[in-house]
Amino acid sequence: MDGQMQANAARSMAQQHHQHHQHQHTQLQAQQLQQMMNRQNMAAAHAAGISMGVPTPQAQPQPKMNIQNLPIRAYLDQTVVPILLDGMSELVKERPANPIEWLAHYLLQNDPQASARNAPGGGPMQQQR
Repeated sequence: MDGQMQANAARSMAQQHHQHHQHQHTQLQAQQLQQMMNRQNMAAAHAAGISMGVPTPQAQPQPKMNIQNLPIRAYLDQTVVPILLDGMSELVKERPANPIEWLAHYLLQNDPQASARNAPGGGPMQQQR
């Protein structure tokens, strides 16, 4: 019986060791994927003439590209992702009963484009009043 307990303990330790290495491998793959996506985003943004916070050598400033012409990921990163991440961070702190409605309200209340439209002389809504 003692030998069987030692064998079971050895198997359990081997399984834990294997799971630990699998977890580390999965984390490494996720990091590598994120780095690859970041490089692709930076390349796409650079091709579109948009700075991602990293100085790019340019002989002369290029005109900003129309946001509708950006690749999908760059468009989302430029327009939706920052406020969506902020909203989701607040959402998990608040944990409301209706998270979809709460997030929709948060996005509408904190939309940076809306504040530009609502500034004096900032947009068509303001000019009509």
